[in-house]
Amino acid sequence: MTPPEPDWGAVLSGHRSPKKIPQLAAIFEAHGIAPDAVASALAAPEAFVAAAASRPDWVDAYGGPVAAALIAAEILEQAAALQITVSNIRSHLVAQLVDESSVVETARQLGYSHQHTSRLRKSGALVPALTALVRKGL
Repeated sequence: MTPPEPDWGAVLSGHRSPKKIPQLAAIFEAHGIAPDAVASALAAPEAFVAAAASRPDWVDAYGGPVAAALIAAEILEQAAALQITVSNIRSHLVAQLVDESSVVETARQLGYSHQHTSRLRKSGALVPALTALVRKGL
């Protein structure tokens, strides 16, 4: 028995807003792109990049140039969402470190300038919702 194909909400919910998912699903489906094709590319973006670098006909494996461009856009969106999340986590952790010691000591420990550490501390102090995530060990 094969596992069920993922639905668009399951594939896109980690990096797209609930409002945007139906719009994107319609675009993907109009171009014959199944949720599992996008899910596979999102799960292994390095394989997508490797395919693009290795064969001139690589887009055929992804359903053609339009489909490959749409899948590439989702990989970019996922990467951007991850970057924002990790950046917020780092800022929050820097703010905690500065609270426990100082900007100077934290900058020294991390190899950052004092100015950069201060900026991270200020932005990290604005992200209190991350406290629970960081405490859970993310």
